[in-house]
Amino acid sequence: MKKTLLYLTSIMLFSALTINAQKTWTFGDTSVWTTTGIASVSAGGATVLIDQLVCAPHASSTSYFAQQAAGNITYSDGFAGTTILKTNGSGAAVANMPAGRYFSFNVNGPATFKVWFKHGSSSGVDRTLFLTDGTNVVGSQAVAFSATGILNVSIPAAGKYYLYGDNNVSISKMEVIGATVNTPALSTKDFQKELDVTVFAKD
Repeated sequence: MKKTLLYLTSIMLFSALTINAQKTWTFGDTSVWTTTGIASVSAGGATVLIDQLVCAPHASSTSYFAQQAAGNITYSDGFAGTTILKTNGSGAAVANMPAGRYFSFNVNGPATFKVWFKHGSSSGVDRTLFLTDGTNVVGSQAVAFSATGILNVSIPAAGKYYLYGDNNVSISKMEVIGATVNTPALSTKDFQKELDVTVFAKD
């Protein structure tokens, strides 16, 4: 009986750890990515934290994140997204640290990070999505005009990671597998002013 209980407890604990070690941000999920939430990530506005994902806009008055319905976008693995989040421009990175139009998140250990995205403009020039640790490029993926892509990166260690494009890209979904995503501590590096930060949490 004790062995049975121990076995069942082990299975439940393993299941719980497995569930906790996966985080998905799907921009078609209107319970989290509401119009109000996205509107708060406005041009020249404060950086916001939505469902443990830092969203940093650009200072430009004409460049901002935008959520929009894009019909069905089917990716090579079969995932179909209906809503995208546009970066509306470059992350303007210097030494692999973006200045704006980026997302960041914290993980507590090594993980796999995936992003489902597409070319975000009518231009024929390739667009590239980057994941960095603020100093080094951890992974990147380019997509051709009108094409879709999946950035699939092995994150080597715990820490903060930044996602941004070299120009406008449209993101359908992000996913962290194998590590827990932690709510980042507020810092002047990521947030303009603590009092300006708006937090949107999933119920």
